Amino acid sequence: MTDNLVYVRRKPVNSVKSGANGSVPPTSTFAKSAGVDQQASGVTATDVFANNRFIISHGKCHFWKNYAYSAEGHPYLKVSHDVRIEDIAYIMHRQWRMESPRIVALIISNVAPLQDWTNARQIAAFKKGLMKAANSTNMWIFTNGVNMGAARLIGDAVEQAIKESKAYRSSSSAANTTGHIPDVNVVGIMREDHLRYGENIDGETVNLQNEGNLMDEQKYELNDNHSHYLVVRDNTVSKTGINLFALRIIQYLSTIGGRGEFSIDLLDQSGRTSPDDYVPTIADLCSLTNTEIPIVSIVIQGGYDCARLVLEHLKRQQPVVVLRGSGGLADLLAFAYLEAQQRCRELADTLDAEYVESFLKPELSNKIVNRFPRLRDNTLARNIFRDRILECVRLARQCGCVYLSVLNMHNSACNLDNLSEYLLLALFQSRHGRHQQQPSLSNTDILLTDLYLTLDWNCPHVAATEVIGRDPSCVLRLEKAMFEQALTRADREEFVDLFMTNGFRVHKFLTPKRLRNLFKRIHRHEFFRSVCWEGVLGHSYDTDLNKEFVDIDLNWLIESCTDLRHFVQSQTLALNVMGMYATTTAAPDPAADMASAERKALFILTMWAVFGNRQKLAKVLWKHCDQPIHLGLIVSMMLERLSWFVGEQNLKTELKDPSKLFADYAIGALDLCFSRDESRANDALSEAPVEWNCKTAVDIAANARLRTFLAHPCCQKWLTNTFLGNIRLREMSWGFFSMPPSVKILLSALLVFPMYVWVRFWPKTGKQTVRDDKTEDQEDERDAMDEELHLINAQAAAGDGQKPSVGFVAALIPVPMGGALKGADDLLNKTGDELAKQGRHYQTVIKHRELLIRKQPPLFTMIYDMWNAPITKFWMFNLFYIIFLVLFSLALVWPSCGNYYLDSTVCAWTVLILVEHIRRTFVLYRKYTSVPIVFKCMEIVAIIVFVVIYASGRVFDRRIFGYYTMKVMLSFALIYFYYRLFDVHLPISPTLGPLLYRLKLMITVDFVNFMRMSALVICSSGVVIQAVLFPDEQLNLKMFRKLFHRAFFTLFNTPTDEIKGLCAIFGFL
Repeated sequence: MTDNLVYVRRKPVNSVKSGANGSVPPTSTFAKSAGVDQQASGVTATDVFANNRFIISHGKCHFWKNYAYSAEGHPYLKVSHDVRIEDIAYIMHRQWRMESPRIVALIISNVAPLQDWTNARQIAAFKKGLMKAANSTNMWIFTNGVNMGAARLIGDAVEQAIKESKAYRSSSSAANTTGHIPDVNVVGIMREDHLRYGENIDGETVNLQNEGNLMDEQKYELNDNHSHYLVVRDNTVSKTGINLFALRIIQYLSTIGGRGEFSIDLLDQSGRTSPDDYVPTIADLCSLTNTEIPIVSIVIQGGYDCARLVLEHLKRQQPVVVLRGSGGLADLLAFAYLEAQQRCRELADTLDAEYVESFLKPELSNKIVNRFPRLRDNTLARNIFRDRILECVRLARQCGCVYLSVLNMHNSACNLDNLSEYLLLALFQSRHGRHQQQPSLSNTDILLTDLYLTLDWNCPHVAATEVIGRDPSCVLRLEKAMFEQALTRADREEFVDLFMTNGFRVHKFLTPKRLRNLFKRIHRHEFFRSVCWEGVLGHSYDTDLNKEFVDIDLNWLIESCTDLRHFVQSQTLALNVMGMYATTTAAPDPAADMASAERKALFILTMWAVFGNRQKLAKVLWKHCDQPIHLGLIVSMMLERLSWFVGEQNLKTELKDPSKLFADYAIGALDLCFSRDESRANDALSEAPVEWNCKTAVDIAANARLRTFLAHPCCQKWLTNTFLGNIRLREMSWGFFSMPPSVKILLSALLVFPMYVWVRFWPKTGKQTVRDDKTEDQEDERDAMDEELHLINAQAAAGDGQKPSVGFVAALIPVPMGGALKGADDLLNKTGDELAKQGRHYQTVIKHRELLIRKQPPLFTMIYDMWNAPITKFWMFNLFYIIFLVLFSLALVWPSCGNYYLDSTVCAWTVLILVEHIRRTFVLYRKYTSVPIVFKCMEIVAIIVFVVIYASGRVFDRRIFGYYTMKVMLSFALIYFYYRLFDVHLPISPTLGPLLYRLKLMITVDFVNFMRMSALVICSSGVVIQAVLFPDEQLNLKMFRKLFHRAFFTLFNTPTDEIKGLCAIFGFL
């Protein structure tokens, strides 16, 4: 740990014994071995201090900061170098409440300033990378603890992390966590005789003030940013006991692990929970951590004695990471290792003796002299130092494992921000071959353990290359709790992507209990509480999730955001986990049922991510969906509707922007599919999966009011085909006259025979569709060929009987005509008279082929498809509605009290219209809840009132109203039924539909906004005009009515009557 070239006599220090505070620490896996040993001997925490002569003192160190001693002390322990490590472990667990680490990092450095490492950018990156690794998992960092060099560098990183955590902490949380330090355990191990105030560190409370290090006397101070201190009294002659102490701690930590019986006893004694209620963490799930804790050593600079420490670590087959560029021992190790690796690459684990003796040793000795001038005259120490370095290089590779890794900070590719990745790579390289030698551990356990470690440190790239790359099938045997950790922990979306890419099955993970636990995790979040829990569901803030949350509250939440009723069923989820799938097809298909269960579980998980406001996770889950169009539209609709319950504008924008983004994802998927395979795109739009309550993508988009999706060419084509049904209208030209499609539809439906001329019918089976489409294309090709020949004949007839030019014919006849061009040479050899004679024949053939359509289906099928097409129903409805309007108009203008039979017909017809309107409104309510039905309900009530009045007054001759009043009421009703055509007929027109929409926007938006702006002008001008022109008029309702009318109508015209009258009065006066 430290550079012990100068020996200092130890001074006696009186030990002060103090009792334990009696508090029960949190559960720790670290106390398995130490706790069991202490319990077996019946020793309590007080006995550890009172009956142990190796523990000299313990307590807390309070450093002088900001003109006062810090209130929060740093625990310390002063021990002898030969103390039992089990006692140290017991104190760290029970007294200091340190939970067992997931990984331990030992910083090997000498007590000296970092003279060679002066790159501020690299130092900042190292601090960031180390704190990122420490905050990602429960990591212990051991340093030499002094306020100098690498220890001070790490202390500054911890201090900066504490300041950042306080800056980002809210005031409400700060009130409950005053003085809270991030859970970063940095333990300093320092010799007592190297401290300026080593003798003063005694007692339960120690006040320390740092005034500076004494370099000449080799007296140093503790860094005040470490969390714990171990002050070691080294009683050895050579002062090497501190290094042995550090090795013993590291060796002890590497052999303990997981949650044992002692931890369960602690749970029961603490009274916080019971073993049955224990929720397993990553450390508990990892089987390999029951036997060891990963140890990684980092060499920063380093001195003479650090070489022995590195050598001992390599002998114990523990990985060592060397930072090349930090100076001292680190650069010497990197130089020797890289030189040996390049020279002796083919010799595997051995070194070339001749190369080492002739080049490497002399060169290494010169570098040692340059970096350590005080060893220039000490040949023995220099050679020992050199041989230790070479021994480290020799032990760098053992049994196929690499235990020494070099990070070249001079290389631009070395990014210390990702220090955790480099440490994991070094750890995996050192453990790969060793695990193969342990028959008690299966390969799956090793892979899952490594995978847990990468998840803990958030290194998905390392997990993909070093873990899953060895055996991708290990994801199928993944623990469900590990996938849950990847879902719930921050910034672990790449792990979710990695797991699902390699075949993790979500439906085997998503049980009702686990789904409820997932919502419990986000129930504490502000977004879910304020928006979903209070805004959508209407619960109070302090209520919790009950057992019926999944079946009741969650379904209501999903229905409010997506209009999907009874989307989640607990029983179905439980059966899916057991492999008992619900049948979704007519014929039993286990593969399809399992795919449906997986799809449904993925949808539910994506909705959970949306309700937790985790758009990045929702995007990752969307990528793995086999129905990206439907899911993208659903997520877009969910985010849009959740924004309705948000009052803050920034949060509303944060929801609306991802809503547009997921809509663009759906449009992009549709566009990609449409560009590659048009039929597949139509199938995707026509698909109505059971998982989405049998709703198509167009239904979802219409319900979400996503006009950009509905405006896509593929979607427009799908809507047109759906509107046409199984019929297609044939375009025919009759000279200057063209028959409108509505007339073709009506004549074909009513007269039947025109269907043979204007209507083509699409077959209902896929094979027939392909064959008939090909036949139809051939017919169109032949018709086109005939028309081209007709043009050629006309050109020839108009000439002087000469042959048409070759260029003219080649320009008219298209190239891909297949066998039709076989007679092109014969055609060019004919004269103009022959072409004109043959042209009359071609004209007769064209008329034949344009008049009737070949190969029509049977007559009954034609009539059925014709009347079943939506376009036929639409135009027939319009036709009969126009007839209804004609009869209604005739009934209104009929003199006297009207005609009984005519009024009865109109009244009965109105009842039929009312029934149809009620049915359509109910369908809209059930299928498209986003469509407002308030006005439709008011319209239904108005029509019912009209039918009652009309039937009682004109049909049953019950005089409720007078003759003239009844005429006026019927007139308003007639106007209303005429204006209904604006809502029925005009939107379907490609010309009048957009015009009607623009007119609606102009009235409801522009005019309303104009009137809001004009309200101030109207009010002020009305009052002023009234006061100036009519100062003596009495205050009454008539005066206020005239005031408003006068001011309002001045916006549209200039009333001159009152002005003329006033001018005449003033002229008379």
